[in-house]
Amino acid sequence: MYIRNVIYNIRWYVLVVLAFCMLFAFRVPLFGNAAYLSLFLFFLLLFTSSRALNNFLSLIKDKLFILVLTLYLFAILFSAFTTTINNAFDFTFITPLINGFFSVIAIASLVSILSAWQPKHSVIDLLVWLLIIQVTIMFLMLFLPDLRDLIQNIVRTENEMERMASYQGIRGLGISGSVAFGMSVTMGTLGFVLHYWFAHFSAHRKTFVTFLIFLFCLVASLAAGRTAILGYALGFFIYLGAYPVASLVIRSWKYIVVSLLLGVAILLYIVSNEVLLEIATTYSRYVFQFVWRYLETGEATVTSLQHLEKMYFIPPKENWWFGDGYFSFSDGTHYMETDAGYMRFLLYFGVVGSVFMYLSFLIVSILFAWRNHSVMPSCTLFYVLFVLMAFILHYKGDTVFYNVPFMKIFFMISFYYLIKSKACSNYSDNKQEFTIGVSGAR
Repeated sequence: MYIRNVIYNIRWYVLVVLAFCMLFAFRVPLFGNAAYLSLFLFFLLLFTSSRALNNFLSLIKDKLFILVLTLYLFAILFSAFTTTINNAFDFTFITPLINGFFSVIAIASLVSILSAWQPKHSVIDLLVWLLIIQVTIMFLMLFLPDLRDLIQNIVRTENEMERMASYQGIRGLGISGSVAFGMSVTMGTLGFVLHYWFAHFSAHRKTFVTFLIFLFCLVASLAAGRTAILGYALGFFIYLGAYPVASLVIRSWKYIVVSLLLGVAILLYIVSNEVLLEIATTYSRYVFQFVWRYLETGEATVTSLQHLEKMYFIPPKENWWFGDGYFSFSDGTHYMETDAGYMRFLLYFGVVGSVFMYLSFLIVSILFAWRNHSVMPSCTLFYVLFVLMAFILHYKGDTVFYNVPFMKIFFMISFYYLIKSKACSNYSDNKQEFTIGVSGAR
């Protein structure tokens, strides 16, 4: 029994490390990108378990899995077509789509192994582990400048370091291949999953522990980018599918009281420590920029939102249908100086390409919600909120069926529960056949 538990735990830690590499896709010296390394190792691990391999083979034969890959392939081909007919030959848009295509295959391997190896852990547990690990790393980097410099020299490019320098060590923390918007989307989405975990997978945890986990994750996520607040905010609606309204009101008051008491205690401790006070001040000047600006200028404004408003405009009508075929330039700047999601899609491949991407994500979400409703708690509510989050985030940057980390989280959850749904369906069919056979024998 002891040896079995040790093997079980080793397998879990292996999956956690590889899933972290796959989701955050950071640079690894000698090996290139950690996501590609994890893909290779996932394939090797498939052959260590016949059950995992059977899960994988069953999944890749599923019509919904084939549909997802087909939609990615069509998006890649259409992107190549639209930039070619416009004589732009800008193929930078295609790279995330190719990464997304291979990510789907890697995720199929991961969830197949997870379902076979870890009957006591779910993909939601796995994602929460990844969030807590990243949050821990971010706090260590925040308080240990030498460690921060060491990690950033390994995983960050010089251009990324220059972009984050103006934030005085607050942004650019963590081990990740993306910074700024990409990292904030990832952390915000994981924050949304954290709410789902609280609602359906950790009801036995004490209020104080739950609040501490939430607080530390929220603080670290906002350091990645203010955009992360959306995932944490929308996540509160998850509880509507987990508790009766009366019970939810009582629980809410309990958390509010704990939050106030703990918040005051933490604030007093920070004020009494000069080092912590300096870090907290720098952090608050970024995260709560609108408050500081209101106190200093009388206007509650945020720089990123001011810039975003200027990025939306009416493009030339002659290229509305198929766009201009331009996405970004060789120096890294964006076409027409806009990085707003709806505008970039429209400018690149027009109304036709944009509608295809939006419908693809909606159709896939609806199909997953339909297929997984019997095995996934609050399934419909989860997908409604996830889709809403995607389209809101897309207003600020490319997200819908395009942002690789965001879609990885979406597919990790969806394919995991699809495997569970198929297993449940097969069990019901076998039980029905057995019942019919027994009745016939009688």
